[in-house]
Amino acid sequence: MTPSGSPTRPAGVAFGRGVSQVVANPGLVLAPLAFGGAMAACFVAAGFAVALILRVPAGLRGAARSLRDRRFSEFFEGLQGIGGSMPGTVVLILLGILVLGLALTAVAAWLRAGLTGALTASDARAPEGAPLDAFRLPSPGRAFFEAAGRLFGRFFALVNLYGLAATCLAALFLVPLAVLVAGAFGRRPAFLVVGGLGFFVALPVLAVGGAAARVVYLSACRAAAVDGLDALGAVARALEDLRAAPGRATVLYLLTVAGGMAVGLAFVVPRVFLTIAAGAAGQGAWAVFGISGLFFALQMTATLAYETVVGGAFVALWQPAPSAGDAVPAEISPS
Repeated sequence: MTPSGSPTRPAGVAFGRGVSQVVANPGLVLAPLAFGGAMAACFVAAGFAVALILRVPAGLRGAARSLRDRRFSEFFEGLQGIGGSMPGTVVLILLGILVLGLALTAVAAWLRAGLTGALTASDARAPEGAPLDAFRLPSPGRAFFEAAGRLFGRFFALVNLYGLAATCLAALFLVPLAVLVAGAFGRRPAFLVVGGLGFFVALPVLAVGGAAARVVYLSACRAAAVDGLDALGAVARALEDLRAAPGRATVLYLLTVAGGMAVGLAFVVPRVFLTIAAGAAGQGAWAVFGISGLFFALQMTATLAYETVVGGAFVALWQPAPSAGDAVPAEISPS
């Protein structure tokens, strides 16, 4: 029994319920797909903007003029002028990165809040051993948008806390790597030794710390939705719950990792085989790139859908507590 009053389920049962939640409500997969598309579009737009500001694509200037659109040409020339001052360019790029990061964080938090709320409602509807239909929400979209609006503030803070933890872990890896690079370019054996030792020490710390941060984050998402806690309170509750059931949480994490590897291999192996076969058959570069791009898109779609399953599995690891009413509104609560 965890401190929140919810008994844990076996890892396999929790994983199976996570699969059932997503299969019974396939529309929920649209949320991570939308975020993936938005993130890709933002990075493409950001890359294009940086290229304009840094005056990299000189050929585009002629393309702009060829359109015979004076306003577009003037806008382009204005962006070129911004890049004339290096400090101003750096400030502009940094501000753009900050705005883009905050926007993506807000979208990620909103989507995670909606998904967690909907997955929690789906899990609460189905008793133990219930058939697949029991997990189906009467209105998945309504459940998602209601939870996204109600839980956004908590999840925005949670996503930022998770990002801070990931940044600190990444620093453990990047610092010795930077020392290694400095030693290699500066021909300083002492730097190479120190950097190499730090690098190999950081690798296991990064692996264990990354896994722990992910488990705590997913568990905190459930605590924020179910128990109505703020970000710090949800993290504290997650740590308490995980200390009460470390074995099942660890097994569930390893099970989700194995499932993720299986999903990736299911697309990587045929993609490699078909691209090699297309190249050997003399189909040309466009055929090879087309096959590779198609399988990559399918793999990303399956991966994002699987991430939704993982979120549902960690929601289902703990059985709904009597106080779960905050996560399951009356209009979507179990009948």
